[in-house]
Amino acid sequence: MNWDDLQKIIIAILALYGAFISTYNFLIYRRTNRPNIKVILEYSSAYISHGFITSRTHSNRTPELLVKVVNSGSRPVTVSVPFFRLPKRKGKLLCPNPVSNESFPAELTEGKYLMVFFASSKISKAFQDAGFTGIHTLIAYCNDSVEKTYKSKGIKFDVDKCSPNKDQ
Repeated sequence: MNWDDLQKIIIAILALYGAFISTYNFLIYRRTNRPNIKVILEYSSAYISHGFITSRTHSNRTPELLVKVVNSGSRPVTVSVPFFRLPKRKGKLLCPNPVSNESFPAELTEGKYLMVFFASSKISKAFQDAGFTGIHTLIAYCNDSVEKTYKSKGIKFDVDKCSPNKDQ
């Protein structure tokens, strides 16, 4: 092996190393400078009474749904009211009068979150009005200002158990 061949090998290795480092830096920069929104859907231990959140005192009431929208990225993001979709892609399900600690559209800065409580009886009624009964997987969605949609993991939702007629 002569000196020219060794030079070409060293140059090729340095070029590959430089390409790897620049690609890695680009991916890290892209990851840190994009919105990172997490949507969390869970049953709440509180319930909504006359538009206010109160502690659970009635064991016969169905639990309310809590949607948390968390900005774990490093950029501020403006989000809209969380919503649900009906099964089988039958459209959006917007629930009237959700109770939240923010007004919408809401701006979430780095590390901030918002909470939205939904009355499970109203969601159940909307499901029943669309012709659904029984147990379905409920997923919460949230859009940002550029209409990118974020979604939660699904939870089981019993339309019949959460019926408005059961709460009274």
